[in-house]
Amino acid sequence: MINADSETSGARRYLLSALVFLVLLAALDFAIGSTLEKGLRRYFGMDGKVDILCIGHSRTVLGIDADLLARQTGLKVAKYAVNGANIVDRYAMIRQFLRDHPEVRMIIYDVEASTFSDDGLSSNSYRLFFPFMGNAEMRSYLETQCQSQADLLLKTMIRTARYDETTFFLAVRGLLGMNQNLKYGRFDEDRAMRWIEKGKTRPVKIDPKSYEAFYPP
Repeated sequence: MINADSETSGARRYLLSALVFLVLLAALDFAIGSTLEKGLRRYFGMDGKVDILCIGHSRTVLGIDADLLARQTGLKVAKYAVNGANIVDRYAMIRQFLRDHPEVRMIIYDVEASTFSDDGLSSNSYRLFFPFMGNAEMRSYLETQCQSQADLLLKTMIRTARYDETTFFLAVRGLLGMNQNLKYGRFDEDRAMRWIEKGKTRPVKIDPKSYEAFYPP
């Protein structure tokens, strides 16, 4: 015959072990998530006082040398640019950055032929900003973009779940101090003309919603 006290004691030990495991798991998640966020902030130049903020997507990453700009001006320059960031994303990025860095004196906004068109850009680009959901402005933006409340809750509770392959890689680069561009090149006019003839370029047009995000009434 099994002793009832023995069963109760075993259940308590099991629950205690489970609780300790969950606490350790939460602590580990917090430590890793905080470290990755620190690296990501360092990569984007968010880890100190900022005078000039450069906002954009991949063409900003390749086209603006923040270190050169900093040396030439003697000011602290941050380059907050994410591949595929559309104009609505960038508006949220500016609000996020200014909330944490109200000392910013100038914003350099990358505008090119396809700026006001979302064609060719991912509709899930907002997912790249989950690591910054601790910022009230970015949190508000993500709540309007994320269609799954369960996904939003998961990202809120588990910090490491906020990272995908892209943001994890950028965070590691930030931790290692590797902020230089990965690609270098020159504009090839002949190749660009061939792409235009084959229809491989993003269309040049103005989407009213994108324009309103750029210049809100």
